[in-house]
Amino acid sequence: MAYEAGPTGFGLARALAVQGIRCEVAAPSKLQRPSGGRVKTDARDAMHLARLLRLDEVTSVRVPSVAQEAARDMVM
Repeated sequence: MAYEAGPTGFGLARALAVQGIRCEVAAPSKLQRPSGGRVKTDARDAMHLARLLRLDEVTSVRVPSVAQEAARDMVM
């Protein structure tokens, strides 16, 4: 599965990893967007992510540990 990195953090990716489920956290700025696809909907985003994941075209970000994420949040 895949989801776009965002303000919710990496808790979902960590929880899925514990369950043995592969989860790619996609870098939103690196996702190839279809031309003319300016209308943003959750359904379109989900289909687009699924297609990219199937084609192995998702540029993933590294999921930091809980301690690393807490340190980053404290510094910011």
